[in-house]
Amino acid sequence: MRNISSVLLAASITLTGTATAQETSSYAQIHGGLFVVTDDALDTNAVLPGSENYDVAAYIDYEPGIAIGALYGHRLSARFALEAEVTYRTTKANGVGLIFDGEDIGESSKIDLDGSLDTFAFMANGVYTLPILGRFEPFVGGGVGYIMPDTADDVDADGLIGYQAKVGVAVPIGSNSFGIEAAYLGTGGFDESDGDTEVTVGYGGVSVLAAYRFGF
Repeated sequence: MRNISSVLLAASITLTGTATAQETSSYAQIHGGLFVVTDDALDTNAVLPGSENYDVAAYIDYEPGIAIGALYGHRLSARFALEAEVTYRTTKANGVGLIFDGEDIGESSKIDLDGSLDTFAFMANGVYTLPILGRFEPFVGGGVGYIMPDTADDVDADGLIGYQAKVGVAVPIGSNSFGIEAAYLGTGGFDESDGDTEVTVGYGGVSVLAAYRFGF
């Protein structure tokens, strides 16, 4: 009986130590995948000739792009972690489309563009891991940070505050893990100027990412 008690006590101490190590552990992550722009609005003080009597709106036609990045996380408990993240996103702009009185007037209205919209997002996130479902570890999170555009030399565009929400699932592989996550990045839009022309470019979109996490 005394031997059994000793074994149980030793096991209890071991498990406690393991839980504590997990709660205070850190991790690094690399991720990459698809980025699709969902906020494509374009506002400008420029007036098209003959459009003064119409309700005219414009948008930018983007191709799907890519997102790549990395983050560092620290677990404050077994379920909650704080993260510092940097992610680069790029997407090609094909053209500017016009909407007259609520109707998209089609390809004939598009003004061709030859460029891309590139940004760096520096985010502070909070992430909550849900109870484990078998081998899977689902999580949800959100964050705020600074979005910095990478623009041409002759275009002046300031960075702005952005926010994101993300969901995903990870599969542990030893002390590491592999996962899939989807993240929505939102902003109030970039204010740009080129001479007397002022433009607000809407910016926001969804990233679908594959991620590999290194625990330490």
